[in-house]
Amino acid sequence: MKRRLPSATGGAAETPTLNVEVVGAGYVGLVTAACLAWLGHTVRCVDVNLARITSLESGEVPFSEPGLADLVRIGMEQRRLSFGTDVVDAARAVDIVFVAVGTLDGTGRWTDEAVQGVIRSLLGGESVPPLLVVRSTLRPGRMADLDSLVRASGRPTTLLIHPEFTKEGTAIADFLSPDRIVIGLPAGCPPDVVRPIRQLYARIDAPMVVVDHASAEMIKIASNAFLATKITFANEIARFCRSVGADMAAVRRGIGLDRRIGPDFLRSGPGFGGSCLPSQIDLLSAMSDELGLDLELLPAVRRSNRSAAGRIATEVLSGRPTPRRIGLLGLAFKAHTDDLRESPALRLIDALVEHGVEDIRAYDPVVRHLASHPRVAVEASAYAAADGADTLVVATEWPEFRSLDWNRLARLMTRREVFDTRGVVDLAAAMDAGFLVRSLERAPHSGSPARELVDRSVA
Repeated sequence: MKRRLPSATGGAAETPTLNVEVVGAGYVGLVTAACLAWLGHTVRCVDVNLARITSLESGEVPFSEPGLADLVRIGMEQRRLSFGTDVVDAARAVDIVFVAVGTLDGTGRWTDEAVQGVIRSLLGGESVPPLLVVRSTLRPGRMADLDSLVRASGRPTTLLIHPEFTKEGTAIADFLSPDRIVIGLPAGCPPDVVRPIRQLYARIDAPMVVVDHASAEMIKIASNAFLATKITFANEIARFCRSVGADMAAVRRGIGLDRRIGPDFLRSGPGFGGSCLPSQIDLLSAMSDELGLDLELLPAVRRSNRSAAGRIATEVLSGRPTPRRIGLLGLAFKAHTDDLRESPALRLIDALVEHGVEDIRAYDPVVRHLASHPRVAVEASAYAAADGADTLVVATEWPEFRSLDWNRLARLMTRREVFDTRGVVDLAAAMDAGFLVRSLERAPHSGSPARELVDRSVA
């Protein structure tokens, strides 16, 4: 069902508007700021990165997210969204401050140092806002320490945690039409403290879940851990399907219609990536050891995800000489984003190189440079990446890969072979062009199929 989103500032006259500061102009912070401005609030988004703020003031969004640049532009035109670098100055006369700064350092270690730094700065200001709201994802248990910091200051403010559940590629819709709004309160805090939060989201129809700090932290982490587990489950069922001759697309539809299961996150693929799922599965696995919980499921999910690229590389190269050249379609960890963090496509590149592949030509609709892999040539089109390749590998589910000209690709490649890790290749069109199609969803196909059977199997 298509989500119904609130129109820009529509009904604002009947809805109380608030003055808000958002600290952090990264992915979470900028989406939060732009969407709150869209809802009619006055938002100041601040960040210590002067170059980023300068770019935003000129209308340049620093990462790819569908619809975000338009929301930023509209917010600025309506004078509801502005940018700056002074955290304390921006907090003057605001109702709420959102803290949306990073909680992973350069080595992937969880840390709340940046969150602490922002809170200390705000507590040291001339006036402190009545609500400080942590939007960053924290290691479970850290809100207790941050709340102690606030209470020890004696300043008249309350610290809440308000985790975000936006997905890259659909962040605007996820924010404006959420499944739920989760708010975590400190111990002994009266429930009416969330009244400004209810005003903030008055135009959004979604249940508000008000819990304690620790429970809110765990709701965030547990949600992503479940999704990671569901993805891993789908990948393992897909391996069964190929072994017994079943079609994973048909199996996915059949089990996804069960309301207890649902269709989302059941697509097989090269594993999960991005900034959230891998880091949070790693965190829970590590914490289980620290707490002596002796968990089995989540560490197994972590191992399975890490080993997926190696398994795929082995399959791509099995039963034939090592390809002279491989064309790789997709570099971002998922479609509709330029995020390369923990990208399965990059893990697949590493695995192919370890198996002896020396020439990889890649293409991604939004990723134009790959500094982490200087030996990989990033081409301007899918056809340029495929030119002269022995094998084509689809690594990200970009929509344009569903409508490739397979006859053109057949003329460009030295061998008509494609390995589809995302289940997006038009099987009938590729086979009609003479391609051997291998995938994670079904047994290899080649030749000219009966199109009715192919269409029916993937419906």
